[in-house]
Amino acid sequence: MLGVYIMPRILLLSGADTGLQKLRVLLTELPEAEICALHGREDAEKEGGLSGYDLIVIYPPLSDCEGFELAESLLKKETAGVLVVVKKETPVQEYSKAEAGGAVILEKPFTKELFVALSKACLAARRRMELLGERAEQLENRVEETKLVGRAKCVLIQYLNMTEVQAHRYIEKQAMDMRMSRTAVAMGILRAYES
Repeated sequence: MLGVYIMPRILLLSGADTGLQKLRVLLTELPEAEICALHGREDAEKEGGLSGYDLIVIYPPLSDCEGFELAESLLKKETAGVLVVVKKETPVQEYSKAEAGGAVILEKPFTKELFVALSKACLAARRRMELLGERAEQLENRVEETKLVGRAKCVLIQYLNMTEVQAHRYIEKQAMDMRMSRTAVAMGILRAYES
């Protein structure tokens, strides 16, 4: 999955049609993006929920909430980048929790270039997070394999009086000869001797 480009999915949320239209126009710089524009959380739930998006842009107020609480909630549950547009006069304490949780706050008025740049940055950060998650999963799998192979070596040492080097070679050779993973060989050994 590393290095594969996937068209970004963007969710636009605004209580007003004019807000949604403004956001759509601003995102014409990202023509390859799949964009969904809705009025609020309830609309999003009807359309299949808030999951599966790479970027969620909130242009408060929404039809069913102010938007800042929704941003906070999304940041706890979703991996999407969250960009919240705020009025210049909006008190910082209203959106500070969302910002502390990782939301990008964009104060009005702003330029199209700034909006597009922040949107791209959010998408890039989201993709980077996804790649790091994949790498962490690969490392976790390697650790689990190492533990399993280690247990299998211990079993071979205990029941067949092999040395650690012999047990290691045995598992490696079995994996090559049988065209199996070391994990599968180790699991076979453990089933045979620990059941």
